Amino acid sequence: RYYSKSEVIDMIKEVDFTAKSTEQKEILRLQSDILLNAPEDGNRRIFVLSDFQKKTNKLAELELPEIQTYFYRAEAVNSDNIFIDSVWFESPVHRTNSLVDVHFRVQNNSNQDLTDLNIRLSINGNEPGPKRIAIPANSYIDDKITFTDRTAGIKSAKLAIETSQLFFDDSFYFTYTIKDAVNILLIASKNETTNNLAQLYNLDEFYNATAATIETVVQDDFKDKELIVLNNINKIPSGIMELLDSKLENGGSVVLIPGPELDRSSWNIYLSKHQLPQFGKMDTTNYTLNYFNSDDPLYTGVFETVPDNYKRARLFSHYTLNVSNRQNFMTLFGMNQQNPYLLASKEGNGRLFLMASPITREFTNFQNHALFATTFLRIAETASFIKPLYMTIGRMDNFPLQDQVSEKNPIHLVNETYNIDVIPLITNVSNSRAISFSHLENTINSAGFYQLTDQQKFNETIALNYDRKESSTEVFNDEQVVDEFKNIGWTNASPFELTGKGKVQINQLKATEYWRILLILGLIFIGIEILLLKLWKR
Repeated sequence: RYYSKSEVIDMIKEVDFTAKSTEQKEILRLQSDILLNAPEDGNRRIFVLSDFQKKTNKLAELELPEIQTYFYRAEAVNSDNIFIDSVWFESPVHRTNSLVDVHFRVQNNSNQDLTDLNIRLSINGNEPGPKRIAIPANSYIDDKITFTDRTAGIKSAKLAIETSQLFFDDSFYFTYTIKDAVNILLIASKNETTNNLAQLYNLDEFYNATAATIETVVQDDFKDKELIVLNNINKIPSGIMELLDSKLENGGSVVLIPGPELDRSSWNIYLSKHQLPQFGKMDTTNYTLNYFNSDDPLYTGVFETVPDNYKRARLFSHYTLNVSNRQNFMTLFGMNQQNPYLLASKEGNGRLFLMASPITREFTNFQNHALFATTFLRIAETASFIKPLYMTIGRMDNFPLQDQVSEKNPIHLVNETYNIDVIPLITNVSNSRAISFSHLENTINSAGFYQLTDQQKFNETIALNYDRKESSTEVFNDEQVVDEFKNIGWTNASPFELTGKGKVQINQLKATEYWRILLILGLIFIGIEILLLKLWKR
């Protein structure tokens, strides 16, 4: 709709800051739609008032019919900015009484070297101690703060600096969870005698492993388990398949290890359902596991240097895997990358691992290899759902929902400091459920910690940060702004002309007028005609 001058002035007075960063191309697309679809005939002009930061004002690949555009480029009094760009962990695994490194990047968008900047880390209100950093002009540094977590639970952490420029990007919020144990269910056949995994997981109290047999396991055995291992199983009953799928959907991990007398029919039904390679015939050729995928996220933070000169594990017999391009998995170990022996796949909110042979000495010596212990301990450590470290206001991703919640007790997003208590949507994504915040973009405008809770069993904490797009203060000049418009075919974009008092020269916006010139020319022609008449009579 259109507004009068007085209405527009009142609306401008009510404009406030927003946490959402909107790109110039989206604004132009909206304005073009309004003007080009307007029923009234009249002037179609767009007026853009901006500082034209390069991060948000690039117009590449924008195809719109040209509209006459005028722009005013505001210049900042201080264009310097120092800000926390990002925070991350090298390893997704956190355990009590272990050293933790919080990595961070701080940017210095100024022409001055920064030699003594304090950066503080606070975790649940406790501060490990400030750190002093130095950053060259127009550059950044990556650094870390090391500390030890003494207790398990949800951790709300904040990294902060103090600057005299923009303030919205001086703090960075993030959350993570430390568990005091991981619950594991080891399912074997009744006559199974190998206990490699049971021995491995009994080395540390952190690995809380429970044993069961495939013949007697029941639904209650799966309760509260984060890792399910089917160890040397010949046949997967249909009821067990459903329990495994439920565990995957809720963020758990499943390891599938076939038995020596494989029932291919039951196994391949399940593998086909998850678009994984199906088992073929037994191959009794001896192979060496030459391929090890140390770059997989499973091993992030495990090795200081990539293992190279180590004795490779051997395969004496294994089931062939029928691999096709339609399948989606990562090879962890194999004869080569195209011939997997141990593979991993993302399923729902969880992960599914598959081996190509039983782990017995008749089939392989992989279970005696150092990387076997490393791999299966890591699978257990990362078995439970790992939530996002943080989210960005204005472009919040879905939050995977691994717990069952009741419609009678919906999940609320709560922040008491900002008086926010709203109900997000629950949506289905790729056979799993997630919490969606897409309809709350105009509700959430402040960075900080927010609780997700149903006031019953489900309680989580997420961290929201302001978008860092506008932290980079580099801007276009007038010529570059004009070039940006020319790149999309708008050749008539021009800057406002200012008077000596800094006000917009309004004559620039009016249509070109010729009546004064024509009046003067008309008077001149009349004078010439009078002179000609007098001279003609003579």
